[in-house]
Amino acid sequence: MSTTQVLFLKDKFSAKDELLSSILPGFGFEVLPVHRYVSGEMPSGFSSADLIIADPDFTASREFISMLRASGNRSALPIIFIFDNDRMKELGAIHWLKPSSVLTKPFKIIDLIASLEIARLKYTVENID
Repeated sequence: MSTTQVLFLKDKFSAKDELLSSILPGFGFEVLPVHRYVSGEMPSGFSSADLIIADPDFTASREFISMLRASGNRSALPIIFIFDNDRMKELGAIHWLKPSSVLTKPFKIIDLIASLEIARLKYTVENID
């Protein structure tokens, strides 16, 4: 099985990002460099990603969502959103993206791995020629 490239889109970095980046390769996921979302900027690595993990701060949500919308067919990529528990009400803003999964913080690594595996499988099945 080939390695799946995962792009992290974040507003703020944390030590946990480094930890996830070091754990995921053991499960067959190559983590592209963590990209801090900057207003109006298409993330580096976006065009080569197979999956996206998005951890948006909804103070910039309109710009973040607009960037995903402007990405055209790349927005069909599986996206896993990570939210703070108190931000779950913001889900309505991203429902049109049809996220593969939504995780709330704190989450267990196994929950993220399961979400990634399901998203990868679903995307593969939906795109078989």
